Amino acid sequence: MDIAKYIGLFLEKNRFCNLPNLGEFKVEKKSATYKDGEIQAPDYNVSFSFSGGTIDDEFANFIAINERVSIASAANAIRVFADETKKTLAEGGEIVVPGFGKFIDKNGKHEFITDPNIKISAPSIPIFKINTEATRSSMPGASIPEMHEQMHLKEPTSKDDVVIKPPTVNWGKVLAFVGLILLILAGIGVAIWYFYNRPVQAPIEAETVMLTDDIEGSGQNSDSSSLDNNSTSMTNPTTNNETHSFGILKYNDKLSAEKKERQLRSYDHNVSIKENSDNTYSVVITIPSVENVESTKDSLRRFFNPKGTVIEIK
Repeated sequence: MDIAKYIGLFLEKNRFCNLPNLGEFKVEKKSATYKDGEIQAPDYNVSFSFSGGTIDDEFANFIAINERVSIASAANAIRVFADETKKTLAEGGEIVVPGFGKFIDKNGKHEFITDPNIKISAPSIPIFKINTEATRSSMPGASIPEMHEQMHLKEPTSKDDVVIKPPTVNWGKVLAFVGLILLILAGIGVAIWYFYNRPVQAPIEAETVMLTDDIEGSGQNSDSSSLDNNSTSMTNPTTNNETHSFGILKYNDKLSAEKKERQLRSYDHNVSIKENSDNTYSVVITIPSVENVESTKDSLRRFFNPKGTVIEIK
């Protein structure tokens, strides 16, 4: 790999470069000048200090990326270049850094001579182009822009035009997101509507509700009431024409009350519907007259409405 060429590319980007056992490059910017009514662009001075130098991990990484090799391999190539440079200079030869200058040995002293035609562009947005002829070096080697083209670097160069495209909107994703939000809101709305409008659940019911024949007994408590095969319906006619009515179930809507009424009538119970003052509907059962009303209410509650209440209708 051509380390000398990479030195030039690295200097243009970073303004410094360390070489192990050789020294350090520095690119210094001179101030802009005002002459003949015009502002002259700042110049750059490249200097090299023979001070030993160290391995620059950033420079090794720069070479490794562009050569598709490991950082260790790139660092080793840099060391070999530094050693070869010192050896070549000791033999009276020279090492050219394309676009920047060359190493020479002058009377036994190592020096770096800067290319007098060097032209380093200031870091800027890559839309500004540079004049390739103005950056052509009089020494052997290609100009800096030509080196960029040959190396196919990933980062944009000052010759490239950056085309800024206006941002585009992915309407498919936007519509999908809006649809998801609407679906969630619709689900919340349905849940709220159902919570406030859900029908009142009917109490737990016994499929066949019958009271024992001795429900009219006055000395019995609520635990003595039960169903058996000899039980009779509450609506069985008796010799006594007096009756008692009890509200056994209560509904918020008439349809539910009518449905329960039909069900109980199918079991031969004498039931009817009573509309209450609070716009609710009670299912009322009429049975022969009883003496112990509380015991009867408890029995009716057990069979018709275990989790509710039973009231006497007068």
